[in-house]
Amino acid sequence: MAQRVNAGYRGIAAQDPLVHYIDTATPFLNTDGSVMDDLSIDDNLHFNELGNLIWGAVIRAGLMPLEARYEFTASHPTVQELSPALEAELDAETDTPLFPE
Repeated sequence: MAQRVNAGYRGIAAQDPLVHYIDTATPFLNTDGSVMDDLSIDDNLHFNELGNLIWGAVIRAGLMPLEARYEFTASHPTVQELSPALEAELDAETDTPLFPE
C-alpha cells in the first residue's frame, strides 16, 4: 500500500513543477529491501540519533537545490522590481527623470 501511495506522489510531482517528491524510504532499506532495524528507538516507530541524521541528510539533499533557486531570486531582485524604487530615488535627487515618458 505505501509503495502505491508513494508512486502516486511521485506521479503528481512529475506533473506539477510546484510539487517535489523526496524519496525518504529507500535510504532506510537494506539491499534486500527489508527495513534497517538499527535506526529506531525501542518503540520501532521513532528514529534514533542515526535515523534522524540520515533522514535530515535526505531531506536537506532533496530541498537544498530547490531552495537555492528561490534563495537567489529572493535576495537579488530583478531589474524590473528595482526600477520603480531606483527611479523614485534618482528623481528625488535630480530634476531629470530616469525614465522619461
